[in-house]
Amino acid sequence: MRPIEFRIYCEQNKEMLKVDYLHFDDEGELWLATSVDDVVPYFENQKDWHLMQYTGLKDKNGNKIFEGDIIGPSGFVAEINQPGIVKWCDRKLCFYVDSIETLIYSAGYKMYFGLDSAIKIIGNIWEDGDLINDCKNAKTD
Repeated sequence: MRPIEFRIYCEQNKEMLKVDYLHFDDEGELWLATSVDDVVPYFENQKDWHLMQYTGLKDKNGNKIFEGDIIGPSGFVAEINQPGIVKWCDRKLCFYVDSIETLIYSAGYKMYFGLDSAIKIIGNIWEDGDLINDCKNAKTD
């Protein structure tokens, strides 16, 4: 069974923070996220933070893969030949990688165990969003 872990990107501080505890208000809205080492500030506006869940998978370097990570190929797996963004699919109840090349069509492939030697994290959409544009521009040049 995989551990359930979260991280949060804080727009106010422009930093990624590990989350140990999530606190919700009476309406079920995220009110406060805390860490053993730090307290993530109270967020008045939900646009100030981005919560991401750990997929249960790691890349070839042993780094945990979270929603919002940008991963790229590292080795040969036929379906992974370009960078993509890790996302959650409510309809299929699984994490998948949305290919940057086919992002317009929302095409993707399901993430599964065994990919760890074939992928590596190259960034995330909050801190490295320019990677997405660079990849799209490279395809159109």
